[in-house]
Amino acid sequence: MRELMLEIRQIVIRFPCEAFLTKHLQYHNTSVEFICDICGKVVHALDTLKTHKKKVHTPKIPEQCQYCDKWYSSRWSMRKHLLNMHVHADQQHICEICGFVSSTKTAKKQHISFKHTAEKKHKCTMCEKAFKTPTMLKEHTAIHTGVDLYNCAFCDASFKSQSNRSTHYKRHHPVEYVPNMTRRARPTAIPNIKNISNNTFTSSENMPSFGFACEMYLTRHLEYHTPKNFICDICGKAEPTIHALKKHEKKVHTPKVPGQCSYCGKWYSSQWTVRRHILNMHVRADEDHTCEICGFVSSTREAKKKHKQFKHNPEKRHKCSMCEKAFKTPTLLKEHIATHTGVDLYSCNYCEASFKSKSSRSTHYRRHHPVEYSNNMMIRPRPSGISNYESMPVVGGEHEQDHNQN
Repeated sequence: MRELMLEIRQIVIRFPCEAFLTKHLQYHNTSVEFICDICGKVVHALDTLKTHKKKVHTPKIPEQCQYCDKWYSSRWSMRKHLLNMHVHADQQHICEICGFVSSTKTAKKQHISFKHTAEKKHKCTMCEKAFKTPTMLKEHTAIHTGVDLYNCAFCDASFKSQSNRSTHYKRHHPVEYVPNMTRRARPTAIPNIKNISNNTFTSSENMPSFGFACEMYLTRHLEYHTPKNFICDICGKAEPTIHALKKHEKKVHTPKVPGQCSYCGKWYSSQWTVRRHILNMHVRADEDHTCEICGFVSSTREAKKKHKQFKHNPEKRHKCSMCEKAFKTPTLLKEHIATHTGVDLYSCNYCEASFKSKSSRSTHYRRHHPVEYSNNMMIRPRPSGISNYESMPVVGGEHEQDHNQN
């Protein structure tokens, strides 16, 4: 398969087809501006402008669900309804954090986002307040603008929030409100959901098709509807697709070729870790990495991501198979499992001691090797920016030949 690549010094980003490369290159050209002729919004890519117009300004064509006859404002919202209320209806939607049972997959996702996520990334442009969801921000903005967003279905009253409208219903229209709540849609499964062609994800009664950017993505997607029958002949792990199996074998079992950073001379175990190091410690070195939730300043983008995941995300999705404990990161789970198996994961660089966790090894360093530990902390790498790094498209050439050989 012909691949297109973008090279930024040592970093090579591969794209499955020319359309993806063209779209990506547009985001590097911030000097070009595309202005929406309807609302005046400014974007930096033609594709983004088209998406904006289609989402915001294109009239929506109503669609009806053929299984429950409910109408939706657009084909996309109807497809989302089909997946949520019919295709995934038989799945169990229990919150892993608090055990709350949601009626649908989307409801569970909204529950976790609202109840267990501390981050408020939707900021008001008129004051300093921030909110967890776009809807809450929109309703808050209505307080500044004075615009009512919701209307009563039974009288002329209007409201700035859905909660105020619900309170109005319960107080002034209790007779209409109670039957409306009892006939709310409940998930109902569709029997015999299956794939019947190469370009549609459909039930036996012609479910709407899902579009893909290129044939490779469609092929990979279709593989996920087959049972897990691709077995790794080295460790026995089962994967749902041949692509996932190849990725597993490359990541876990293929010998890594060490690579050296051309900017600071540091060696890494693989070419991928070198690329990640360059992006993290050089390309993005001048960026501000302040946590939006608590204000903690991290040294790199990667460190900020880990800080938010560890400090502000309460979800513990990495579960131990030997007991009921769960952890926030794969590393914490691996170190916990070592307490069950008795296997030491880390060794001291200065003596023969070994440990099951990094924190235990760090404590050992401070107590028994304070001089070496202090020197090691002094020489830890710090981000240093690359001046005048530039990108250029590379089609084919030596890079593509090397990739095809691999």
